[in-house]
Amino acid sequence: MKSLHTKNIKTYGQHLLILAVLSFFIPLNVSASGRESGKEAQDTTIVPTKTKAKTSARKIFNGYGGGMMLCGSYLFGTIPQVGYDASGPAFGIGGQLRVGLGKHFRIGSEGYVTTAGRMKNGSYLRTGWGGVLGDFCWRLKKVIPYVGVTIGGGGRTTFLMYEGNKNDWEAEEKTIFNKQTFFAVTPFVGCEIIISKAFHINIKADCLNAISSGRLISPTGPSLYVGFSFTH
Repeated sequence: MKSLHTKNIKTYGQHLLILAVLSFFIPLNVSASGRESGKEAQDTTIVPTKTKAKTSARKIFNGYGGGMMLCGSYLFGTIPQVGYDASGPAFGIGGQLRVGLGKHFRIGSEGYVTTAGRMKNGSYLRTGWGGVLGDFCWRLKKVIPYVGVTIGGGGRTTFLMYEGNKNDWEAEEKTIFNKQTFFAVTPFVGCEIIISKAFHINIKADCLNAISSGRLISPTGPSLYVGFSFTH
């Protein structure tokens, strides 16, 4: 009877020991599992945030491009200070650079120089201008039509030789030489023809409004541009 009682005590003690060991390790295991779950939950929240930020940046920035443009203009009007009718063609060259923002908006800069020969004796009107542009475009399958405005400034050099010969070395008495600076506002409309993903043909028309001393500089008129741009 005593041995049976002793045996029961030993068995009871073993059960208590097993319960104590389990009570020690089970909380540790639960805690470790909780930490792993926390890490996984944290990872799953961080990755979408990074992806969302990159996607948002791509939506804002929509590529860039730039290229060269040849220009042909026709000027109308007289030079009021001297009463000379300077109507006629002008030709030049320039270029532009643009960065896409979102699906429809682009910003950038452009600049051009045109020369209008007059009197067939070396006289000329030379206009150089540039500025910051913004346009609204529609990205269609094969073309990108756009409309916008450029705001900036420039200068015009006028040289008129009423008598004399440009080929001699004689001093000419009846000549006029003048330089004007101006503020420029130039609305434009155009279209890019998509030749490939990286190469576009660009056609544009505008009208330079050159303002100096509160008045529009004359002569002035519409211009047509044809060129190309490399895009990325």
